Amino acid sequence: MRRSGIIFSIVIFGFALLRTGCPAHADATPAVPVITKDAANKFYSDCLNHSDPPMSADARQSMCACTSAQLAKGAMSPDDMAALSDKGQKGIAARNKMLVDGYAPCLADPIRDIIQAECLRSPRGQTADGRKICACVVKLTGDWYALSGRQVIALAMKADADMSNPIARAMQTAEFKSEEEKNIKSCQQEH
Repeated sequence: MRRSGIIFSIVIFGFALLRTGCPAHADATPAVPVITKDAANKFYSDCLNHSDPPMSADARQSMCACTSAQLAKGAMSPDDMAALSDKGQKGIAARNKMLVDGYAPCLADPIRDIIQAECLRSPRGQTADGRKICACVVKLTGDWYALSGRQVIALAMKADADMSNPIARAMQTAEFKSEEEKNIKSCQQEH
């Protein structure tokens, strides 16, 4: 099964962290060691240079900045990062932790981007009123995801424990589809 760019980025990032360093376990300050600022900046640079999954430059910049900040705040320990390349259950657990704690909180802008592009390509998006509906759906669904993203990704992982495209899987969940449909109806009534 082909891995998406996000999973590839996770594994590459783990190797990069091992080279650039994570604070030693002996540090008494944080209870769980966090990655260094240099390692977070390296992740940000590497993340910006990937084109998978497709999204606008602004959405990618937002996702990369947010994810590197999540990592710098301790979303993943050095042990978690080292396990990213493991092909067994330990690696799956580490990659899923990265998805839930690193990426999930940061996918609202890419999801907004995808919803907007899909809506504007649809017949609805071809009229002025339709574009207003699209903008409304993008805002409401993106705002909902910003609050519910971790739960949505966790639900998606129940269906696919080693998922390779978290954005697509999140958008395929019954919860996401239900929320988007509810928002489409609400926006149609409003506009």
